Amino acid sequence: MRILITGANGLVGSACQFYALKMKFDITIVSSKKNIVPSIKCYKSLNQIEKNTVFDILIHCASATPNNSDFDQIFQINRQIDNDLCNFIKNHSFIKQVIYLSSMSVYGKINLDVINENTKPNSPNQYGLSKLLGESDLEKTCNDRNQKLAILRLPGVIGKKMPEVFFKRLYDSIHSQSEISIRSKNSIFNNAVLDSDIFHTSMKILRNQKENIILLNHHSENILTLGDLINYTSEVIGKKPIIKESQECNPPFLITNDKNDDLLSKSKIELMVSTFHREYNK
Repeated sequence: MRILITGANGLVGSACQFYALKMKFDITIVSSKKNIVPSIKCYKSLNQIEKNTVFDILIHCASATPNNSDFDQIFQINRQIDNDLCNFIKNHSFIKQVIYLSSMSVYGKINLDVINENTKPNSPNQYGLSKLLGESDLEKTCNDRNQKLAILRLPGVIGKKMPEVFFKRLYDSIHSQSEISIRSKNSIFNNAVLDSDIFHTSMKILRNQKENIILLNHHSENILTLGDLINYTSEVIGKKPIIKESQECNPPFLITNDKNDDLLSKSKIELMVSTFHREYNK
């Protein structure tokens, strides 16, 4: 199995490298950072890779986000990253499967209780818009080349290097005994995915995708109320939470898919909490 990972030394890219190594894949990466595994073939950009190189799967993790870039520059950076990806696909005939990692930010302001992959975007910010345009560009490019593409819209990704999304803020607040605000303890939550689940989902898609192009919202296996999530996290950490309910917090919503949900590799939220606690405190 030959795998190509872009943005390979970030949160998701690192997890993809780790599990690809465990499975003894032939790995090639693209990263501007120093490689975490010196023996892996590493390029600074896609255009350095020889045109006749064969890959079974390309996992596109590279992206400018509000957590790693100046927000004013995110749109232009992502447009360039995705333009380079499209050009790479156009010039390479030997890629079996493309996985494009997008974001729930494409939906913008979510005022619904339940969303699926057909929910219309509502005024996304510059980051969300850049990913939405990237999806469109990749879909056109792959359609033109009869190339298999799966677009994964990601929620908060759980891993040791994760940014300050809700899940980590909640964990840190309980750990430091500081207050955290939530909408309501009865709010529902499935807006999380383990970094490793994204790799395993990519492998399931490679084996089982039937349509040429699919779009999926990633999410956890189960649904918890925020009250249950807080209580479980508190038990794992061994400290009591300090919670404030506020209507100023964003309203909750449930993540679903109309089609292809069975292609997702999903973990229970409780496993995410215990995994993060173990990795975070190593």
